[in-house]
Amino acid sequence: MAFDLYAGSLSVSVEHYEEAIFGFVDSDKHRQLSRMKDSYYREPGFSPEQSNDLVHELISLLPVVEKNRETKYLVPLLNKLLVFLA
Repeated sequence: MAFDLYAGSLSVSVEHYEEAIFGFVDSDKHRQLSRMKDSYYREPGFSPEQSNDLVHELISLLPVVEKNRETKYLVPLLNKLLVFLA
């Protein structure tokens, strides 16, 4: 289920082992992450406003992912997505 996101000449990859990030998605709290998960293979496009919302959703996940020893490996993914979307 790995995929790449593109914005002009920039790109970022989500690898198979990083798909666990979607396990944290709460569709009420993380509307854009939920949208990304649901449209994984349908080339999701994000407006600037949606990207901004996605950044805030990722920021809200950082403490949750960081504090769990089993999911801490996802922190670099969150960081690279934040840089990409910023």
